[in-house]
Amino acid sequence: MRAVMDHRDERERKLRGHPLFGWLRDGGVPLGNRMDILPVSAPLPTMFRDLNMWVLRYPAPASPLEAAINAHTIEDATHSRLYIDDWRALGFDERLGFTAADTLWWLFASPYTRPFRDRLPVLAGIAAADRGDPVLRFVQAEAIEASGNAFFAGVTPVAEEFSKVTGVRYRYFGQYHLDRETGHIDTRNAFDDLDRGRALVRVHPDDHAHRSPPPLSSELSGEKGTATSSWANPFRASPRTVPGEKQAMSEPRQ
Repeated sequence: MRAVMDHRDERERKLRGHPLFGWLRDGGVPLGNRMDILPVSAPLPTMFRDLNMWVLRYPAPASPLEAAINAHTIEDATHSRLYIDDWRALGFDERLGFTAADTLWWLFASPYTRPFRDRLPVLAGIAAADRGDPVLRFVQAEAIEASGNAFFAGVTPVAEEFSKVTGVRYRYFGQYHLDRETGHIDTRNAFDDLDRGRALVRVHPDDHAHRSPPPLSSELSGEKGTATSSWANPFRASPRTVPGEKQAMSEPRQ
C-alpha cells in the first residue's frame, strides 16, 4: 500500500505542474477572467454528490475500511452545493442567460465541457470495476481526492484574492472548500483486518491513457453552426471579460 500511496503522491506532484495552474498564477490575466473557468467544469462537480452517495459509498459497510470510505463520502457529497453557491456568487445566471435547453446542451453536448464528460463514465464505473473490494475503492477514492487537492491548491489563492476585490466569499473555489480537501481518507486502524500479503491489481501506471476518448476533430472543425454548437465564447460582456470578445450567448439562438 505504501508503494500505491507514493505513486498517488508522485502523480499529484506531476498534476500540479499542469499549464492551467501557471495560467491561474499569471498576474497578467484579470482575476475575474481566471474565475471564469468555473462553468466549464460543471459536469463533474454537479455529479459529485451522486458519485459519493451511489458509487463510492457502501450500503452496509462490513469492515473498518468500508466505514472509513463511507465517512469520507458524507463530507464530499456536500461539495456539489458549494459549486452552485459559487455559480450564483459569480453571477453566471445573469451573465450567461441560459435557457433550459442551453443548460442541457452545456452539461451534455457542449464541446467546452466534453473533457469532463469523457471522464465521468470511468468514475461512475468504480463500483463495478472494484467489485466491492474496499482496498481498490480506497485507492480510487484517494486518486480523486489527490486530484482535487491539486486543483484547489491552484485555484484557491485566486478566489481569495478576488474576494478581497468583490467582498464576496467563494465557498467552492475559496479556502472554505480547500480546508475540506485534505487529499486523504482517514484510515486509522482500517487496514488491520485485511490480508496485507495479497496483490491489489496489475495496472499499468498510465492505464488511464489507454482509455482516452476519440479526438474532438469533428467538433473543432470550425464549421459554422448555431450558437449552441459553436466554439464562440459563451460569456456575456461584463467588467471581467476581455474587451472585444465574441459573445455567442447574446446572439439569437436558432
